[in-house]
Amino acid sequence: MEIKYLKTYNENKDSSKFWGRNTKSKTTEEIQELETLFNNGTPFPKAFREFLFIGGNFNAIGLETSTGNYKGLHQYYEEGMAARGLKFNRPFMVFHNFEGAIGMFIYLDEGDDPKVYNCSVSEGYDSDNGEILWKSNYTTFKELIDDLVNSALNGLQPW
Repeated sequence: MEIKYLKTYNENKDSSKFWGRNTKSKTTEEIQELETLFNNGTPFPKAFREFLFIGGNFNAIGLETSTGNYKGLHQYYEEGMAARGLKFNRPFMVFHNFEGAIGMFIYLDEGDDPKVYNCSVSEGYDSDNGEILWKSNYTTFKELIDDLVNSALNGLQPW
């Protein structure tokens, strides 16, 4: 796969500065299975496809993805949001789980480098403004990944 957005991550995916852990990728076939499951067979945004291809089973940059169990993450947050009275009305993909209470996700229909959002399944983890679903401080998915990679390369913990 040609890497267009996540070049820094790809170039450093085997860095010992990633807390001594190497990334573990998803195959093209595994990515296509996820696209079928979550996006009706439509390809994911390019930046997210690259993320999965580089480290979709283990990312080594601090995102908790339950070792690549995106189906479980998706179901957990879909059900948790429904319990709080919200329903996702667009295709989405959760790619980070913080303490089982906050998920970071992208909508799959926002172009090749989508915005990053947060959602809370627990009231104590809502945004400072009391929002259950809110935009993250990162403008794009690439910006988030670049920040996590740079933090790792400089010996900083991501969260």
